[in-house]
Amino acid sequence: MQTFALGAGAITTLAFRDRRPDTAEPYEPGPPAFPYLRLRTGTVEAFEADYHHHLGQELARDRWPEPVQAQFLLSTDFFRFDADQARVISYVGFYEPTITPSNNPLARFD
Repeated sequence: MQTFALGAGAITTLAFRDRRPDTAEPYEPGPPAFPYLRLRTGTVEAFEADYHHHLGQELARDRWPEPVQAQFLLSTDFFRFDADQARVISYVGFYEPTITPSNNPLARFD
């Protein structure tokens, strides 16, 4: 009976091992609006480049208005992983319903 309990614990540990945040992955700190986030390198630059490309406006990184902050988070995989602040966030693509109408990072298909 004890062997089974020990085996089940080991299997559970192995099954959930990949769910821990990867602290070894290289990252950069978030912009001033999100200093608590860890971002994959180049995430902010990619968003700013797409923002400029699609909307024709430059962003001052230290003064993003709230709509831009929301658009940034929606452009990453932040909400796709339940807003988990422990993981490294990646840029997915510029979120703008008029540009990418079928992209809904808040959708759940469970």
